[in-house]
Amino acid sequence: MGILAIGLLVISLGTLSCGITIKTGQTTEEAVASSETRARGIRANWARWVDNAEPKEVAYILKDYIDSTSMSLLSYGWRLEEKWREGNAGRGEAIPDSEMRKIIDAWVTRDRPILEAWEDNIEYAWELIRRQAYYGQPEMSAIKEVIDQYYGVYSGVMFPKGTVEDYSDRLRLLQSETESISQSLSQELE
Repeated sequence: MGILAIGLLVISLGTLSCGITIKTGQTTEEAVASSETRARGIRANWARWVDNAEPKEVAYILKDYIDSTSMSLLSYGWRLEEKWREGNAGRGEAIPDSEMRKIIDAWVTRDRPILEAWEDNIEYAWELIRRQAYYGQPEMSAIKEVIDQYYGVYSGVMFPKGTVEDYSDRLRLLQSETESISQSLSQELE
């Protein structure tokens, strides 16, 4: 089962190369349109994948997907942290978190459709898991906790608060929590 899930993740996440990228040579409108096309493909592939999976496999597939997308977001966060530090050094003063949030928003504009596809895929699988009613309450709670953690990672990466040092600390905490919660879900599903 793990190999199948990894195959899907490679296909789905390959469009972002395990991170958020901006292609040069395109206007913002062209890049957004390209991302929207890729996002439709990501959603369609995901729907086919989880719809054809056995009920027990859907939770494992979703867990692997969330693990991968969360780590992609955290990787992006570490690149943002590096750029934030470089910006602070270049300015000779700290860039405020409010300005950094605006910078991040501008940077991800072109890839926002991909990020939305990731969320849509998570919600699609979660709805399928709930409809299938295969798992009991302990497993469902653990699955929901992993989903909530994904949204926490997204918020932590995309909406920094405080200083760059606070952001670094938050990224480390999110990474540790994500790994722990994922491991707990794995144990719960066994």
